[in-house]
Amino acid sequence: MPERNTSETRRDYLKGLAATITASLATTTTTASAADASRFTSNLGEIRDATLAARSDDAIVVQKRSTRVAPGITLDASIRLTERGWLDFDVLTVAMDEETDLTLLSPGVTERDTVPNLAEESNAVAGVNGDFFYIGESDAPVGAEIGDGNLRSGPATGREHTVAVGDDGLARLARVVLDGAVRFHGNSHSLNALNQPAIPADGLGLYTPLWGDAERTGEAEVVVWNGVVTSTSVSPGSATIPDDGSVLVGRGTGADALSTLSTGDAVSISYGAQTDADASLQAAVGGSTVLLRDGEMPGGLDDGRLEPRTAVGVSEDGSTLYLLVVDGRQRDSRGASLKELADAMRGLGATDALNFDGGGSSTLVARNPGEESVSVRNDPSDGAPRPVSNGLGLTTAEGSGRLDGFDITPMLDGENTHRVFPELSRQFEANAHDETYAPVEATPRHWRTIPRYFGRFDADGLFTGRRPGSGKAIARKRGSSGTTEIRVLDDLDRIEPDQTRIGLEPGDTRSFAVLGFDAQGYTAPIAPRDVALDYDDSLVSIEATDEGTFTVTPTGENGSTLITVSVLDEETYLPVSVGLATKTISKFEDPTKWYFARYPNTVEGSMSFVEGRSGTGLQLDYDFTTTTATRAAYARTESPIDLPGEPQRVGVWIDGDGKGAWIRGVLTDAAGVTHKIDFTYSLDWTGWQYIEGVVPAGVEYPLQFSYFYAVEASEDQQYEGSLVFDDLTVKVTPPVSRPEEPVTPDPLVVENDELSENRWTFAVMADSQFVGDDPDSLAVNLARRTLREIVAADPDFLVIAGDFVDTGYSEDYALADRILREEVGDALPVYYLPGNHERTGPGDLSNFKATFGDTRYTFEHEDTRFFLLDSSTGSFRTSDFQQLSDLQRGLNDAADADAIENVVVVAHHPPRDPLVGDNSQLGDRMEAELIEEWLTAFREQSGGKGAVYVAGHAGTVEFSRVEGIPYVVLGTTGKYPYGSPNDGGFREWTLFGVDPTPNRSRSPAERTDWLRAEVRPLLTDVTFDTPPSLTVGESLTVSPTGVQDAGLTFPLRYPATVRWSGSQNLYIADNEWYHRFTRKDDGDEQESNRNHWRGRDYAAAFDPETRQLIALNAGTVTLRASSNGVSGETTITITDGN
Repeated sequence: MPERNTSETRRDYLKGLAATITASLATTTTTASAADASRFTSNLGEIRDATLAARSDDAIVVQKRSTRVAPGITLDASIRLTERGWLDFDVLTVAMDEETDLTLLSPGVTERDTVPNLAEESNAVAGVNGDFFYIGESDAPVGAEIGDGNLRSGPATGREHTVAVGDDGLARLARVVLDGAVRFHGNSHSLNALNQPAIPADGLGLYTPLWGDAERTGEAEVVVWNGVVTSTSVSPGSATIPDDGSVLVGRGTGADALSTLSTGDAVSISYGAQTDADASLQAAVGGSTVLLRDGEMPGGLDDGRLEPRTAVGVSEDGSTLYLLVVDGRQRDSRGASLKELADAMRGLGATDALNFDGGGSSTLVARNPGEESVSVRNDPSDGAPRPVSNGLGLTTAEGSGRLDGFDITPMLDGENTHRVFPELSRQFEANAHDETYAPVEATPRHWRTIPRYFGRFDADGLFTGRRPGSGKAIARKRGSSGTTEIRVLDDLDRIEPDQTRIGLEPGDTRSFAVLGFDAQGYTAPIAPRDVALDYDDSLVSIEATDEGTFTVTPTGENGSTLITVSVLDEETYLPVSVGLATKTISKFEDPTKWYFARYPNTVEGSMSFVEGRSGTGLQLDYDFTTTTATRAAYARTESPIDLPGEPQRVGVWIDGDGKGAWIRGVLTDAAGVTHKIDFTYSLDWTGWQYIEGVVPAGVEYPLQFSYFYAVEASEDQQYEGSLVFDDLTVKVTPPVSRPEEPVTPDPLVVENDELSENRWTFAVMADSQFVGDDPDSLAVNLARRTLREIVAADPDFLVIAGDFVDTGYSEDYALADRILREEVGDALPVYYLPGNHERTGPGDLSNFKATFGDTRYTFEHEDTRFFLLDSSTGSFRTSDFQQLSDLQRGLNDAADADAIENVVVVAHHPPRDPLVGDNSQLGDRMEAELIEEWLTAFREQSGGKGAVYVAGHAGTVEFSRVEGIPYVVLGTTGKYPYGSPNDGGFREWTLFGVDPTPNRSRSPAERTDWLRAEVRPLLTDVTFDTPPSLTVGESLTVSPTGVQDAGLTFPLRYPATVRWSGSQNLYIADNEWYHRFTRKDDGDEQESNRNHWRGRDYAAAFDPETRQLIALNAGTVTLRASSNGVSGETTITITDGN
């Protein structure tokens, strides 16, 4: 077996960083689909929880939830974004009164258990982990421990501080030390340790049955029972501690004293807690660093080390207790420093606070109303609660056991489960509770909604939507009730499984869920009861689960099937393959097929061919100590390797060096789109090991393998190493195809028309990517052409949404400045935003700022507020954290301002990549969700004002809707597009038109026409491939081709703006006319329609939406397609067939 050099933290760090690497290393890709919903749960919570107002002085706060655990006990969970990253907080706020008690949670001094188990054993309704402990040794706590008023263990030196509750019922920070003595032979000896793993030199330690069987160390020990010595030993740890007895252990002079004792001698032992508290302590748990004392932070608190943390604080009068857990070591929560922890405690209202054990120990549990048991409410960094030595629990007075109310929740757990579509259902459950929120046996007698019109309940809590609207679900019985929010979305517009395909091997089980979307992008999970499935049951079996998903299990050994998923009138498909065959694609036997490359040029390295695992192997030597920038060493193929079939995984054997490099590979699909695969986020082993990367969902087969590489993205990691690769393989499933599903054009795009004259306009372009040392390049020529076209269109202003230049050197900016002066001059204002390529060369925006100044802008034009943001690092936070605060404040202000009707956000990176993969988007997924939630919250809180987000970067044109907001991704204006030509991969710029007199509406289905867009491709020609003739009654689909520079061609259709015209005898019809003319449900009416047009002046009719042309009468017609000033036409002769 290879040696392992485990580095989980580093692996997690690199995994989180994977999406942030710029296009210099990771060029494109991801699908904005149901898979983004993460099985009904996102990191930030639901849109209904979003707020534009929540913030602190140095953080943006997103409130997730607040739960009443018991009278006087509230659990608040929130996420905050700071300049250093995300923090996930869970805090229990406790009113210390006669109804609530603070209790010790402990399985025994030297035993460990998880906080949920400890809370259950103590009948606690909530709790947190406690003290640090000697993990892997005695497991005893480091500080003092008091339970039921008794001192159970003493503190180590310097660890005397505790959080405690006194017999006055008040909480406090208290200093606790051991005060004890042993008397025998007429002498008194001080006790120096109680149930502690170490005894001071020349000291005496006392061990009670709480110590258990853990090791005791010393030079002599005496067993005492009923005040009498029952045995003595010079080998401590050899005797069992009797019930109601104890063991004394001595070191040095303490051992000498014990050696004078003999069996039968009388011994008197007394001990207790000496404390500075003004009350007798009933429970206490030790901690380490004091975070607050009398409202002040001690000097020197660490502000560098970020870890998961647990802390407990108390108010000045001791009547309020705060139990706080901060998650860490996770992509979604970085952890807190001690100083941040102290700041948080002070912000909660604590004047005294103590740091408890953190890291994997940090755990908070609480009971939901009406539930019997507690559940873990934070995300422990170990992935599950760690067994700990002790904790603090909260208990409450026993309730009456009589029904007081119901806690109503959807049975399906997760995000957006309070939503449902018309004619679809959602099951709710009602947990009955008494006045203490403890469970009682009761079921609702009545279920209903307020208002009644938007849906109905049956007697068992099953809700069925009727009409769009929002309201309350109410469960009631004999005067006791409970309520929850419920929302019926607009009509179901489309459905998606949360997987694009499923590959199975015999014995595997996979699951999928179905999500629905309305026309404005609002989403909700579809309950399995509302889903119909059609598939080959000889190959797989599919079962619905209580979690709202379907499980797929193979029943055959090998094959493929297509699951047809139907909900109401909507249909989608999920390909399933069973069986994976391994095929070798390279054994590295031919050195001429590979070459070495590096990034950046300062990286040193080489490639050679050496003895491998089975024959020849490829050795990659690298030196990552030459720069702190992201750096990589590549093994590239001279010609891409064609991959057989439909690979699901790519594997390779690596002789590792244990240095921790990130190993990636690159595939190219049939559309020419590149996709990154991750073999390992941290190569932390030595010796040979086989690793695999998963092929991204949604690729277009067949695939080619282009290269693999080692990469280091952390500036702190400096090392050099050598890796050997051998036996590159793929795992291939049986082929299965998914039918092409129609694309519904977004109404924002102008089709077969132009922007009306009453709209004021602005233009946006992105991604020219030229370099200063090639001023006559195609990229430069295309950038100049784009600017000339924009000036000719005469918009009010132009926004360049990043990557205007390619390398960010001063020569690039000199050329950029020259181009803008020559092509635009003073014709219109230009706002130039930086993209990732604006900082690629120097690694910062110093050259950009020296030439163009500001990196972001906020301004108002007419009735619209613009936020032009800097995402050049792939994150708004790391580019300029202040802009997020400014955006939040600006949206909040715009929501209330009478003079503002719309907001437009423009940045280089889109929140979601329209392609497969996960790279051409904002790298921080929580940040992307936050922006989406803010825009949706703005629209809903403002009474229906307009909002849009516009970006470039992804190299493909896409218009989509997320929770009522349009998101526009622009094509390129120079560099070759990333996307497939069939799916928006063409060069273009976009002209937006804003309606100055819109009608505002809260309805997500309305108020969508405030903004329209002309998508203007950079064409050199428009061509047709149509037959020369048609017979009367025949039809065909017309598909013109847009021709662009450098041989790029694409179907000239949506999302490009295309205008259709033709000869006088060609009728340009609308879709409604076409549908009536061609419908097949009434043959007599169809024939009547056809006869109506025969003999008229029209030889044919054409529907621009479907691009269908129907031959009506004999004659010759000309059809013309125009886009951005370039036209092409085709001529077709219509014959009567005689």
